[in-house]
Amino acid sequence: MQASAALDVALEALGTTTESWVTVTDSSERAVGIVTASRLIAGYRRALTVNTERLSRIAGNAVPVELCVNASAGAAHMAIRDAALPAGTMIVTVERQGALIFADGDTTFEPGDRVSALARPDEVEALRHRIDGDEMA
Repeated sequence: MQASAALDVALEALGTTTESWVTVTDSSERAVGIVTASRLIAGYRRALTVNTERLSRIAGNAVPVELCVNASAGAAHMAIRDAALPAGTMIVTVERQGALIFADGDTTFEPGDRVSALARPDEVEALRHRIDGDEMA
């Protein structure tokens, strides 16, 4: 994989190899490093957090929220569309067992999932209660 390759190329390369890593090469085909699925996801999550924070500043009425789905939470084992999330909540991604899922209404919340969302500031506690089961203040 070329060092200048886009994210989708890296994902494709990792998805088609039997190894947990792929070699990164320069324009002369010399090895300059490796990329692993876990490092790719970690880098993506950092970029997502930065971009989500930037979006929330632009939107003005949304804050980034990251939660872990608890087995006892009301939304556990439910599709996003059926989870009775607070109004204005946007689920951006769900990370499940190291795989990153771009969420839609059919995506289910499973215990252990890491959920990245945008929510209204006054709805964060209600969202937290639905996803991780914490008691509301």
